[in-house]
Amino acid sequence: MKRPPTRPVIAAALTAMALLAAGCSSSHNPSATGDHKVQKDVHGDHGSENGDAPGANIPGGDHEEETAQRTPGTDHGLPNRAFSVKGYHASFALTKLQSRPIPKQAEKREAPKPPLMQGQDHSAQGPAQRTRPAGTIPPLEVNVAGIHEAEAGGLHPPDTSGAVGPDQYVQTVNEAIGIFDKTGTRLSMVSENQFFGQFHTGTPCDNQNGGDPQVIFDERSNKWIIGDLSYPSGGPYYFCMAVSSGPDLSSPGWTAYPFVASPDSLNDYPKIASAPNGIFMTANLFYHFQSFSGAEVWGFKRSSLGSASLKVQTVRTSSAYGSLLPANSYNSTTSKQAEYLVSLEDSTHIGLWKYKVNWKRPKRSTFTQTPTLVQVNSYQPAGEVSELGGNVLDSLSDRPMYQLQMAPDGTLWFNHSVQVGSQAGVRWYQIGDITTTPTVLQQSTYAPSDGLSRWMGSLAVDKDGNMAVGFSTASSSAYPSINYATRPAGAKPNKLTAEGNIVQGSGGQTVTNRWGDYSQMSLDPTDHCTFWYTQEYYTTTGGDWQTRIAAFKFPGCS
Repeated sequence: MKRPPTRPVIAAALTAMALLAAGCSSSHNPSATGDHKVQKDVHGDHGSENGDAPGANIPGGDHEEETAQRTPGTDHGLPNRAFSVKGYHASFALTKLQSRPIPKQAEKREAPKPPLMQGQDHSAQGPAQRTRPAGTIPPLEVNVAGIHEAEAGGLHPPDTSGAVGPDQYVQTVNEAIGIFDKTGTRLSMVSENQFFGQFHTGTPCDNQNGGDPQVIFDERSNKWIIGDLSYPSGGPYYFCMAVSSGPDLSSPGWTAYPFVASPDSLNDYPKIASAPNGIFMTANLFYHFQSFSGAEVWGFKRSSLGSASLKVQTVRTSSAYGSLLPANSYNSTTSKQAEYLVSLEDSTHIGLWKYKVNWKRPKRSTFTQTPTLVQVNSYQPAGEVSELGGNVLDSLSDRPMYQLQMAPDGTLWFNHSVQVGSQAGVRWYQIGDITTTPTVLQQSTYAPSDGLSRWMGSLAVDKDGNMAVGFSTASSSAYPSINYATRPAGAKPNKLTAEGNIVQGSGGQTVTNRWGDYSQMSLDPTDHCTFWYTQEYYTTTGGDWQTRIAAFKFPGCS
């Protein structure tokens, strides 16, 4: 992603920039209108306001051109827009849909990446944990096979996502959805087209689902949210979103909300999070699959989930910023709390963003970046990862890895992939004081000097403050495998204390260099102690990727 080297460069690049606001509205309401605002100040309603704009002649889209003055540290977003999306209800239980064979799919079309940061000195490297810890790893309570390539339609990579609810675990991959009970027994599996085809929306979401799937369980509403992309040739570009009626997937009831994320730009790499003031999603936008045009942030009003009309607000950055990651939390903070997001700014700084959505008065919503970037130990983005028997693999080191977690104490934790010598490592952070002056409380690069690259991580923090991160491992002499490492609360700062193996790979990937493109660690809502992790690997060299689902918890957490 394009990240400018200095703050003056940011100011010069962003001042008086004319930008196009991505249009979204009800899929069957082309005359829908939105609230628009150019925000000049972090404190709210100080910018020029535009009246409602007529919709464009595409289902679910309206847009108009805006010119926004940008000042670093105050306002980086396009005018906030508010709109509604029509809901389509269908009465079916996901566990009881009749599974059908998924036909072989044409390979998923990948968007280019946002440009890597320019003009940075990557020669310096902050401290790294180079010794594999000898502590005791929490034992696995579940370790089972998930969905695999041959049954899912054959797309690469799987883009593995998974979340746990009170009674079931849901895994999504390109192009399938699997439902498991908490022992790891599979209850059903359906294609994304079969799932979204139940709603008969009359949009491409019914039968042209294009991948990048996401699933979360939202504890505050007690509902599941499943989503993916649909991008017909030439656009418009959809996000296909469905919300369950309750926590038990053996009970019927879903509502779909297909909406145009952009009339002309692919909404690539969507990431969804549960926050106190709603559900939030981010994506990178690429004009007709080509030039990077910025990152978009959407907020979904929680009380409208499952209703006939989903309430949405959205903002967009300029092309100077990309891969924003929204904070996921389960702690009982105030519903008026702003949503926080992070981005990788340059090789020594993290950007912290705040989207404060006012659901009653959208024109008073604000989207800002903290005036001072969060300084971190310098790092070099990870390069390609070597593996035994296959291609060199993409580390996707240009972006923070899913998820950004807000712990019960209000601190933010996340990770990304960096280079340490000849191998990739997991750089992780704990950031505190986010409502005042953000401070790095912990930071380290986990890269034991055993020759293995560790990358594509996902972490979570339990209710006691224990942290666990899952990741892929590989080297020129080792097949890709799945490991996890942990740090109990109260341990020595900046150190992981134990590492264990979930599954040992026995094959390499030869069909593409894309890996992942993400994995997911989530916490069980019934105890906020049990970690559930899903990631890909291979049992034989070639293209038949496998996935694994594992669960564990720290002794003493209950």
